[in-house]
Amino acid sequence: MIMNYSTQEDVFRESGLDSEIVEKLSGRNKTEITKQILEYIEASDAKINNILGVPIPIVKEEHRFKKNPTLMLGPYEDSLGFHSEWNPKGCVTSVSDININGTSLNLPFPNDCDEYTENVDYVTAGTNCSVSRDFSVKKAGDASIKAIFNDAGYLTFFDGENNLDYLIYNIDFLSFWGRTTDKTATFTVKIYNINDEYISSTFTIGFNNTWKICSLELADFTGDFSLDDYPIQKIVIESDKACTLYIDNLNFNEGIFFTLPEGLICWSDVNEYPYVNFEVSYRYNPYKIKVPKDLREASAKFAAVKLLDFCIGMRGKYMSFKIMSENIDRTPDRETMEVDRGRIIAEANRILMSIGVGTKTSTANV
Repeated sequence: MIMNYSTQEDVFRESGLDSEIVEKLSGRNKTEITKQILEYIEASDAKINNILGVPIPIVKEEHRFKKNPTLMLGPYEDSLGFHSEWNPKGCVTSVSDININGTSLNLPFPNDCDEYTENVDYVTAGTNCSVSRDFSVKKAGDASIKAIFNDAGYLTFFDGENNLDYLIYNIDFLSFWGRTTDKTATFTVKIYNINDEYISSTFTIGFNNTWKICSLELADFTGDFSLDDYPIQKIVIESDKACTLYIDNLNFNEGIFFTLPEGLICWSDVNEYPYVNFEVSYRYNPYKIKVPKDLREASAKFAAVKLLDFCIGMRGKYMSFKIMSENIDRTPDRETMEVDRGRIIAEANRILMSIGVGTKTSTANV
């Protein structure tokens, strides 16, 4: 979920306007105005990010799996023995490269590793199964997919119009974070092609109510077709008994995948022990979790300027068609709004100067 730097209330406060005034000038209702201001805030945040160089790029950060199959992105002792200081935990926006021994791995599909477990539109409940998006029990991002089986049954990813139609190329594993209420349950994954032929493999989680990396080697799937010959269309996951199954971070990968925005790097190669040196290039937004007061104010000010520009135009139109009435004095005159507009722009720019214009250069080279 994208967190904006400011809110509608912040924008009204900075502009000196309120919903009633904007409604009166524009003829729009509250819902339409809220949507409009949200668009202004998003545009303002994008402008601020561009000025400050956010998300900040980190290039070839060194890491090592030390037996544990997961690790967090962030400062790590480099080859010269120095430590740098930044904290991307919970703020990672993208991973652009994973390099092992000078060779870049194919990035997971999908690239953010979580797209298909954030949206129930990609999932269809089958026999003896109901599915929902769970915001409380999750491993990455905003939510997981929760499947409740009241008996042996199945669910389907990418059914109908949402078919993947994706040809697997140089990808070795299907991986995800799994969690179940019954560790004795056995699950079967079936990958289908356009001819409704499938290959399958089984897995268990082995723990009750505990997240575990579930990684299936595609070469171990058995069935009716070869992944080299046909694009995959859909994935069916079956349970052999009643239980609840949670799925997060569903992706195809070459041995490593990651969670966003947490910045957790996950080892998924079932054939190799997780003990390897590698480098990761990624971007992070230091303001994703907690927005500094100054940044919130700058965001609100830039959005307020857009709102004032809109209202200045509406004011001219308003005055062209409406003669002075008993409550016209509640709508600010054009000159007042233009003065406010200039003042707010200057204040916003001063704030960004104090934060540090050029953050892109200074921070990326720490």
